[in-house]
Amino acid sequence: MKKLSFLSTLFMVLLFTNNTYAKIWRVNNNSGVVADFTTVQAAHDAASAGDTLHIEQGSYGALTMTKQLVVIGSGYFLSGANGNTGLQANSAVESSLGSVTFSTGSANSVVTGCTISYVYVQTDHITLKRNYLYIYVYLYAGANNLTLNGNYLYYGISNQTSGLTGLVITNNIFTNGYGITLDATSTGLFENNTTYAATVSLFNFQIDNNVFYGTTFTPNNSVYFNNISSGAIGTANGNIQNATMVNNVLVASGTTDGQYQLKAGSPAIGSGYGGVDMGAFGNVNPYKLSGIPSVPTIYSLTVPAVGTTNINVTVSTRSNN
Repeated sequence: MKKLSFLSTLFMVLLFTNNTYAKIWRVNNNSGVVADFTTVQAAHDAASAGDTLHIEQGSYGALTMTKQLVVIGSGYFLSGANGNTGLQANSAVESSLGSVTFSTGSANSVVTGCTISYVYVQTDHITLKRNYLYIYVYLYAGANNLTLNGNYLYYGISNQTSGLTGLVITNNIFTNGYGITLDATSTGLFENNTTYAATVSLFNFQIDNNVFYGTTFTPNNSVYFNNISSGAIGTANGNIQNATMVNNVLVASGTTDGQYQLKAGSPAIGSGYGGVDMGAFGNVNPYKLSGIPSVPTIYSLTVPAVGTTNINVTVSTRSNN
């Protein structure tokens, strides 16, 4: 019974990798569950480059990565009054990591669907997709070509070096914190993000299709167009300023991340560059509620409490592209 309940996201990884020889390792430290590893660091240390670590619901401490891996969790905000219910069969606990450090050797790694307190990026071509990044993402020398897509950031991003290039920051939600302030020599794309009570100060960036709600926006010498703001950003290049967010632009109610969706009739609908919706839920790689990874999941699992030789098990699945 208990083993079955923890299969709620087991099939998430079956189609995730194209490498025929790569292995999928199951990490679970819950009592009564048989898994390959009970700690994420042990799983990393035993894995080969190109393998996938499936981090099931639980808390697993710090992870230092020195090889190219795919790490998949179960998502976040899955239960409670402000949660998105019905997305995972086992929604009581998230897949939590105290910190993740991307060290030399971990280039081209992907982490998705996890709740992480601190992230330290020290190498290039790292992808953080659909995670709850609770405190800070620290960018160090070598953190070029970083991709941040579809994450929920409670505090924000802090660069610990200058001259970072190729940063792609798209479809994230920044809330109640530091936001993002990068130095004058870093470059990249800041597109289709939604920021609330945060700071955005960027140089040499393309900044478009964003929703700035109660945000201090300083474009510096960046090119910015087709953004909507509750403050003054000007009206050139398709920008919309002084918008009333709560009553006009955003749903502003419901789940922790769902409240940042555009409401019906919002002026941000179709007003982004190329006719896409502004904000985190628009464009080709939209934010997904609860950071459900882009692989199949089991969202409902019914197993009889008492069974005989034959029992009927009902499994409901969905894709999450």
